[in-house]
Amino acid sequence: MMKYGENVSEGQVGVLKIQELLLDSDGANKNLSKSMIQHYCSLKSKVDRMQMIHSLKQSLDHEDILFAISIEVYKSLLNFLLRAFSFEKELIERESVARTHEREQQNELTQESQRLVSKLLNSKEFTTSL
Repeated sequence: MMKYGENVSEGQVGVLKIQELLLDSDGANKNLSKSMIQHYCSLKSKVDRMQMIHSLKQSLDHEDILFAISIEVYKSLLNFLLRAFSFEKELIERESVARTHEREQQNELTQESQRLVSKLLNSKEFTTSL
């Protein structure tokens, strides 16, 4: 199985590749969160990071995918999204004197991450999240 971030052209990972990773049941997804956050943090462009979050969102927009993911993948996704949110929040704070437009783009990234976390939390029973 390929790891997240392999065969990525120009920093973009397609929706189908993300869906494949989410539904892979051979146990290789134990480090999914780690590889996803490493890839996410390596993306220099806010546009590329937003594309990655957007691709994940599109993948989870399919209820069949959302409800079919394993508990391990579910927890990995929550972990990834929380780390991505934290990464963006840190950038916002570090660049608080930066131009307003850049802060707005980073705020958009954090808001999209928050929406995905809410979607995931609403898709499973509360005890699963713990």
